[in-house]
Amino acid sequence: MFTLIKNGYLYAPEALGKKDVLIAGNKIVAIGKDLSAPTLVECETIDATGKIVTPGLIDQHVHLTGGGGEGGLSTRTPSVKFSSLIQAGLTTVVGVLGTDGTTRSPRDLYAKAMGLRDEGITTYFHTGSYQVPTVTITGSIRDDLIFVNPIVGVKMAIADHRGSFPTTDELMRVISDVRMGGMLAGKKGILHMHMGDLPNPLEQIEEIIARGIPRHHFSPTHVARNKTLFADAINFARAGAHIDITSGGSCAFGEPSEAVIAALESGVDPKHLTVSSDGNGSLPKFDEGGNMVAITAAR
Repeated sequence: MFTLIKNGYLYAPEALGKKDVLIAGNKIVAIGKDLSAPTLVECETIDATGKIVTPGLIDQHVHLTGGGGEGGLSTRTPSVKFSSLIQAGLTTVVGVLGTDGTTRSPRDLYAKAMGLRDEGITTYFHTGSYQVPTVTITGSIRDDLIFVNPIVGVKMAIADHRGSFPTTDELMRVISDVRMGGMLAGKKGILHMHMGDLPNPLEQIEEIIARGIPRHHFSPTHVARNKTLFADAINFARAGAHIDITSGGSCAFGEPSEAVIAALESGVDPKHLTVSSDGNGSLPKFDEGGNMVAITAAR
């Protein structure tokens, strides 16, 4: 089965202008101007005039099994549907747990990830949730990375009132297991960090980096949550790390795109800047007394 996409404005990811794309099965076999449909085989032609054609998008922070629960079990958000991911243009997703690492688990994420793989979308996930000790499948961060194929790192909450406030030494042991598990499994090994609103959010991380852990193992997300965190994240990225801006909420700017522009104008290398959705995660609001007053789900 052939598919011919005509007259779209193509990004690959660099801008290539108006191009046609010919696909055979699930592979792109030709890109050019004024391509013709094969005559001896069945071919569907799609007119993409006025539309943008891009590679499939990667979303590195999706609550595949749902999130939430800050207002009780009735406030848990639902799991993600395959159709919703595809309609958003995603072909690769990375699943995460959120606040609740008790009634939801890495085992649930594994089942969801493998199901999505069967449906045709490339899927990975992080073991762990907000708390320390880290919840895992095998009982060990290192073993999870080595023996569970879709696991690429560990999720943790930093500088958030819902986290576990690990000491620097406890955090050092976690990232050491992430680094060694990744090395032995042939994976990068990532500590994917939900960043909260509390002061000095990256202070512990900088101390650990100073002790010798490479900066590239750390992946802070929600970094545009407030302007102070954002300023720290800019310096973190300019020093060589990757930072992640959330499109589905947790943004102190008028629009997430404004945060992206601000980061680029501040000298962040585009290769060190990502955007993720926080899809199906919860967006609770708390009053000054720490009481939850509202909750919605990220899209």
